Amino acid sequence: MDAASSDNRLTRFLTFQKPHRVSKDHYLEFVAIQVSSLFSLVVHLLLIGVYHSYQLWPMIGFSAISALLWSAAIVANARGEHLMALVLGCTELCGYSIAAVYFLGLEFGFQFYLWPTTCLAIVNSRLHVLWASLTGFACIVLFLTLNLVFPEPRYVGGFTLWARWLYGLNVLLAAAPLILAVVMIRRQFERQRRDLVELATRDELTQLYNRRYLREFLHPWRAQARRTGACSVIALGDIDNFKPINDELGHDVGDEVLRGVAAFLLDQVREEDLVCRWGGEEFVIVFASTTLDQAQMILQRLHQSMPQQHFMKQDRSVTISFGVTDFKPEEDLSDALMRADQLLYRAKAAGRNRIEIAADGTAT
Repeated sequence: MDAASSDNRLTRFLTFQKPHRVSKDHYLEFVAIQVSSLFSLVVHLLLIGVYHSYQLWPMIGFSAISALLWSAAIVANARGEHLMALVLGCTELCGYSIAAVYFLGLEFGFQFYLWPTTCLAIVNSRLHVLWASLTGFACIVLFLTLNLVFPEPRYVGGFTLWARWLYGLNVLLAAAPLILAVVMIRRQFERQRRDLVELATRDELTQLYNRRYLREFLHPWRAQARRTGACSVIALGDIDNFKPINDELGHDVGDEVLRGVAAFLLDQVREEDLVCRWGGEEFVIVFASTTLDQAQMILQRLHQSMPQQHFMKQDRSVTISFGVTDFKPEEDLSDALMRADQLLYRAKAAGRNRIEIAADGTAT
């Protein structure tokens, strides 16, 4: 059992499967940190061998410490502690840059790792903006200090043959954390944009789309409908006797009814149809590429089963009335809704709990 569990953990580790403690929203961040940390760990293990061949004992010690820090970052990242992983990584980059410049000099290019460290510190939203700014500024000052204090070569020996190659390699590798920082910025921007779109187009109470989304949805729908010549149907529904529910049972019960009706409507219509909360106790259903007869069949099934639903703890049935009309791609939404509203008014005047269909449809 333990061996199987160890094999599963190793498989997840090597394939970057999402650990249980990592949320879906932070999975890309987890992968980026994990790849960077693993790569850095492998690089330092290789450097230990290279340093050993040239008997650079201090650098062997620093590479060993760096390997331990990157290993700790990998473990912390897998536990969902992304901030700790970044702190460990930034600490290693700063410390190793100082050690490499002190013992080897600037010509090997290790000082360039201070720039991505600056960027990672500043863009990390988990750090307070003051601490992030101070950390970034400190890295820049450290980079400048290393260039001013150690302008001359610090190491004379066989390892200098690697200087040009390591300089170019370190410049390329230093770009990897910069790319990670840009990915983090873009990921955060996309998440915020998605959240703002949801806030702007979702009704907070029922989680249905609102009238703003409906108007935006119609633009691509109309373009497609004009090409195909397909017509659709709009149904404007209003919960019957909703005001007495609010007045007699309270607004909490009214909200419960609205949420229940919204979920019921979503469950009854087809996947390609759109249900929106138009306002108050009114709902709009757009039946895409549908005839009046087809929409009538769906609404009749919905209409018959709705009184049997329990939308509140009190023993009171809830019904809904609909005004239904066809909606042509070339006409304005307000015109179709005006017709649906007139039909809804007729359904209410005729006793509620009815469906009024436009044109050659019939009232039920």
